[in-house]
Amino acid sequence: MTQPPATTAFTPQHLTAAAAAAILGFTVHAGALIIHEILGDPVWPRWLELAYLISLFVWVPAGVAVLWIKARLKRASMGVILDDERSHALFTQAHVVAVLIVLIMQLPFIVGVDVPAKALALLTVTTCVITLFTTYAWLDR
Repeated sequence: MTQPPATTAFTPQHLTAAAAAAILGFTVHAGALIIHEILGDPVWPRWLELAYLISLFVWVPAGVAVLWIKARLKRASMGVILDDERSHALFTQAHVVAVLIVLIMQLPFIVGVDVPAKALALLTVTTCVITLFTTYAWLDR
């Protein structure tokens, strides 16, 4: 006798929405930090500090929600193969796109745009992370 499949109140659309909220919150959070580094002032402007903190309270819980929803969906669909060759191929393509975008983004700084090294490093890492996960989400639709 087979067991009925586990049910969950979550759908892949919930996972997509949580991932989009996490990516958007991370973008605002990292963007505020980069702006602060470019300004070079040790005192944060109030609006920038609020954007930084509010986005932190958005992307961290959204990231936790993504992990939790994904685990629930995996448990609910035990018979479905979730880690297949297609997923690996899409993630590899997303890596290629992320590297190309980061390299293209570096061109103005090679020519001579002057920004602090910490701001450039933050911008590079932020661009890579956002591009990687956004591209993967786009290709996996």
